[in-house]
Amino acid sequence: MGVFLSILISLVIYLGGGWCVFNIYLSIIDIESATIQSIYSSEILTYNILAGIINVIFLVLWEHNGGHVDDRKLTLAMGIPAATWLLCAYVFPISMGASILNTILNVIAMTVCCALWLNRVL
Repeated sequence: MGVFLSILISLVIYLGGGWCVFNIYLSIIDIESATIQSIYSSEILTYNILAGIINVIFLVLWEHNGGHVDDRKLTLAMGIPAATWLLCAYVFPISMGASILNTILNVIAMTVCCALWLNRVL
């Protein structure tokens, strides 16, 4: 039950929250002068920033409920979104596969951080 709930929470926050944050970003920038590459890079960046922030929030909640956050968990929380952003924005070409890889890896990292917190709470 806890794993299913953590997957569901991670997907809703990542897809729903990322969609909202990216639409806010699109309303701020000048769309006519933006290139496809800059829009794609900023989309990947906004989703990864959201994933990193939510991962840290889950770890703070986990530590508040009696867990211990060490360097490995913090590296997982911030390192995976940073690494997937570098890979998808600068190494891989613009493609649907790179976006799917970015989404899968970030949701897995969010699920692990959420599962740590939910196992303490439930």
